[in-house]
Amino acid sequence: MTGSQLKKAMEHVTISEDMQKEIVSHLNHPMKKENSEMIHWKKIITTAAAALIAIGIISIPVQAGIRYLVKERMESLPREEVAELSGMLNTQGTEDPDYHDLDSFSREYSQEEKARMAELYRSYQKGIFPEGTLPTAVTEDDVPTEGFCYVESTGRFLLPDRELTDEELLEIIDFNYKRDYALSQDEDVIAAKAAWKEEQERQRALVEAGGGINAGEALNTARSLLTALFGESPEGMEESCYLDSDFFDVPVYCVTLDVRSTCYYYFRINAADGSLVNTDCSISAWMDMEEMTEEAVSGQLSAACRDAKAFLENQMNLHEEYSEVYCLYRVKDGYLAGNKIGFYFIREDGSAHRVKYFCDPHEQKRSLAEYRLSSYEEFLNIRENANDPSGLVCVSMDMQQ
Repeated sequence: MTGSQLKKAMEHVTISEDMQKEIVSHLNHPMKKENSEMIHWKKIITTAAAALIAIGIISIPVQAGIRYLVKERMESLPREEVAELSGMLNTQGTEDPDYHDLDSFSREYSQEEKARMAELYRSYQKGIFPEGTLPTAVTEDDVPTEGFCYVESTGRFLLPDRELTDEELLEIIDFNYKRDYALSQDEDVIAAKAAWKEEQERQRALVEAGGGINAGEALNTARSLLTALFGESPEGMEESCYLDSDFFDVPVYCVTLDVRSTCYYYFRINAADGSLVNTDCSISAWMDMEEMTEEAVSGQLSAACRDAKAFLENQMNLHEEYSEVYCLYRVKDGYLAGNKIGFYFIREDGSAHRVKYFCDPHEQKRSLAEYRLSSYEEFLNIRENANDPSGLVCVSMDMQQ
């Protein structure tokens, strides 16, 4: 968001000009000390907070009835088991050259397994837990004959050459929750989480004192947008919400709603007035689709552009005139990269709306991938400074569509 866009957005917010400057200034520069100890703690907080946010430990207490069942299960784990998991996480990869610092799988989940995983994830939230535990092995030399287990030294899930049962999928879900809980009990993570929370509370107090929205309001907005924009229900989803001002010039609440390994929906809500600044998603069903040929892409552009314009009018309530409309997408080896195409609807003042879609390679079917308040400047930067300009395609769309 540019300075002019921020000023325009702030015009409709009942916050004094001095307070607006104060909020943005403090959020962009929260700490003045730069001694070595402070720099060290900044790194710990940043790393730990990112991990905690990613696994959903830092979040607003929501859906208490559902979450309490999982929370109760984690807190009842024997100390020895938590200690063993923590020890595994701390030593993982230190002696194994094949360790890659991220989970890997011996094969991909099938589409049927992914669908069941999503449903079982929601069932787990409601207290449907596995009867057993995921088998583990220290190294791949210790893998049981069945071949279904987690290899501690490599962080690799070994899956049998058959469909996993519901019990086995639940065991994987349960194992992941237990690892997350063990991480949250680490002393360094606890300290980092406390410092991060303290800073979040300070920033939220500044925003709310200036008449901005609170985190609960931002979360409720994101839930409503999930249904209105993506047609999904937030029921049974993990939720996290935190305040940030690094990516946009205006402070935003970053809200994530997700079903792990299945779908992730991200919302950036303007902390001043509760408006949507950006939303995007990662959905395995679309990401795993067969790639679309460049020829097939051209056959969807006009219809997709009409969809994007209708989205702005009907879902975003933006009935505006545009000076130019462009479509940008990337082609690699004759196929659409990521199965996504994006449209820039550029206004006379240089601001713009960016809308992206996932495209089905077999039929004229699309799914919203992203909306963002953007600018003509951003469009030009992407078009002219692409890392691989040879694969970038830019199409000027007919304004009469």
